[in-house]
Amino acid sequence: MKHMFRYMFKQRWSLFLKLFFPLFAVILIPTVLISVVNFNISRDNLEAEVNQSILATLIQTKTAVDSVMKNTEQVAYQLYGSQAITDFMDKQQYSTSAYADYEIILNVMEVFRNYVEGHPVLQNIYVYSASSQVMVSANSGVYQKLTPSERERMERFRQEYEDGFWVEPGGEGIIDVAPDSFHFIKYVYGFSYRLKGFIIIEMKGDQLQELIRDIYSRDSGHIFVVNERGEVIINREQLLP
Repeated sequence: MKHMFRYMFKQRWSLFLKLFFPLFAVILIPTVLISVVNFNISRDNLEAEVNQSILATLIQTKTAVDSVMKNTEQVAYQLYGSQAITDFMDKQQYSTSAYADYEIILNVMEVFRNYVEGHPVLQNIYVYSASSQVMVSANSGVYQKLTPSERERMERFRQEYEDGFWVEPGGEGIIDVAPDSFHFIKYVYGFSYRLKGFIIIEMKGDQLQELIRDIYSRDSGHIFVVNERGEVIINREQLLP
């Protein structure tokens, strides 16, 4: 009897094992396959969402930076048509003892200061008259004549850019400005393409960095800003809070 019970138990156990593994495989394999498919779909969807989010951030950043730079350029073009700037550039010679000459310069400085106060991104504005070789700025007042190296850069950049161009922080411009600031240089011409001078619009050094930092608040990843030559002009360290 005892041997028969063992025999029956072995038979049943053997039958159970024969049935269990196929049933287990039938249940497990589809479950694993479905899980793998769902994982791949979820991963692809997540990657697509991340890519879309990154693309949206880049587009938003580019739009914001372009807007600030275009508005800054617009200031230069508005000043180009200002009567105070025209009067200043048309004057051939200035005398510090002549009240009329002094008044022309004061008018220019007043226009500049109004623009700087009305545009929070602006640091300073300069105008140079080729006729009188006098430069006026909103912050530092008046000084005369460019140095030989500044005149050489003025002519060289004029041949290269003709109308106007941006200078990134630490880049070479006509004159030396704050090392951490962007500035836009606009050449001014008279009749027969005669150079009358130039206008420089200097932005505050941290304005673009703060703008990008406000847009990009991720804990991972970094935004770099490069110029048309592929050189980094705003790097990771500059965007750290």
